[in-house]
Amino acid sequence: MICLLHHTLFAAAETYPDKTAFRCGEEELTYAALAKAARQLANVLRAQGVQPGDRVGILLHRSLETAVAIYGILRAGGVYVPLNPKAPADYNAFVLQDGKISVLITHPSQRRNLAKLVGARTPVQTIIGEGRERPGFQTLSWADVAAAPPLTWIPPRQVETDLAYLIYTSGSTGRPKGIMHSHASGLAFARNAVALYQLGPEDRFANHA
Repeated sequence: MICLLHHTLFAAAETYPDKTAFRCGEEELTYAALAKAARQLANVLRAQGVQPGDRVGILLHRSLETAVAIYGILRAGGVYVPLNPKAPADYNAFVLQDGKISVLITHPSQRRNLAKLVGARTPVQTIIGEGRERPGFQTLSWADVAAAPPLTWIPPRQVETDLAYLIYTSGSTGRPKGIMHSHASGLAFARNAVALYQLGPEDRFANHA
């Protein structure tokens, strides 16, 4: 029974393991490869102390790593919080502080943004994906994630009303506010989109948000 957002991925990996799930430029991931990578990242997150309900930040442009980050965080029982790489550093620092985010997932392409963030007062203790050492932080690379076993623990028990992701407003009319979305609300959006646009296994569509 599909009641959590990441159940959709693992169900698709069972049914269409070799079918392309995401494509970005010349790179792509099959459903099976994405499911494996998500499980590996979940293992890494749990090893770093991420518990069910913990917020985990994502500082990435649209990429295959973004998909892995989202599903890996959900698999670990965490709540994903996307940060905007184009936003001012003080905005992202506020989101990290307000969301009490101690683990941040990123990429070497975000090195300049990270340099500004790690100098600010944030609760971040672990940086995954940058691939370089930073004094005062626990750091892991995407190669470390790829080397992790896909499953060495029993996934946490979750229900569809649990928080899945936290989206912050722009803050143009004041301080940014975190809008909470449960697994149920995320699945409702997905199901409504499938019904409205009559999406099927052979369809391809662009990531516009």
